Amino acid sequence: SILSAIVYVSCFAHFHAYYWPMAFQHLAVVFFLLLVLNLYLKADSVSDKPAYFYFWWALTLLANLAASFSRLSILIIPLAIGAHILLSDDSRQRIIRYTRWLPLFITYLGYPLFLLMFAGEDRLNIDLTGWNAPFKYPIAVITGIVLLFGLRAVFILFRNDRPNPVIKKAVLIAAVCAVYLVLCLKGVKYAILPFDIWVPFTGMLSTFLQPLQSAFLIDSTRHMHFIYLQMSLFNFLLVVFIVMLFVKRNMFRTNTLAMLVVWYFLAYGYLMFQNPIRSRYFIFISPIFSIVISSAAIYLLGRAKGIIKERFFMMEMCMLSLFFIFCSMNIAAIRF
Repeated sequence: SILSAIVYVSCFAHFHAYYWPMAFQHLAVVFFLLLVLNLYLKADSVSDKPAYFYFWWALTLLANLAASFSRLSILIIPLAIGAHILLSDDSRQRIIRYTRWLPLFITYLGYPLFLLMFAGEDRLNIDLTGWNAPFKYPIAVITGIVLLFGLRAVFILFRNDRPNPVIKKAVLIAAVCAVYLVLCLKGVKYAILPFDIWVPFTGMLSTFLQPLQSAFLIDSTRHMHFIYLQMSLFNFLLVVFIVMLFVKRNMFRTNTLAMLVVWYFLAYGYLMFQNPIRSRYFIFISPIFSIVISSAAIYLLGRAKGIIKERFFMMEMCMLSLFFIFCSMNIAAIRF
């Protein structure tokens, strides 16, 4: 956690989110994302202790209510939590979790749905606006409530005491495909290839490893700071390797992995088909990047400990020194 936080704070790619006052809305979304998801996981971890659970449950709902007044990218929260609930270990646990957190989902039928009906969301290809939006909104709220309670009824109807890993995987694939279709709604030319999904993450890594070069590539004549992705075969393969290490280390934590997958795909709507990318939009995937790269580094270090016990301390110092050098370079690039 500490290593991820250091990487996140020093990362050059999203620096414009701190420089440009109007980008506060993006910072607020990321702040509430991290806050609500952490509170949710904390509440879930103490669910067998009612005295503690209800305190964290109420705190999570309050933070979620405040978060719901952010821009529409805050919809990552209910969808990520929904993925975590859908992939519960058994149907009984899924029903209990979903029932507990129904108020959290209902919250997004307020201001976020109102914003969708009256303003739309171009980045995520969602447009429900029109002259009759004031009449459609109450209908949309009622429909949303019916669907939320209807989903609970479906969970109860198809409950099964035995966990089914095939169904869990199918649900995760279906969720990813649903987000993919939303991102491609504009037309066939916007269809996302598997390679495209890796591009923003690869650009993020390139910027982290070569921050000074990224800083000098920024065109000072443009009114916004644009980050060039500096795509290369080496950086692409390195990203694939790092992500595979992360997945291997966390492959038995399917629920939590699903939250990050949903988060990344929805954030991808702000990054796809662009090179260069506006610096402030990197703020949406910076937390995921920081977690993945730090987790992969620690996993490699743990594997090395079992092989080279005598020089493990030296290897640990080398890894920390590398992170310190790269983080320092990123901070220097921000100064430039």
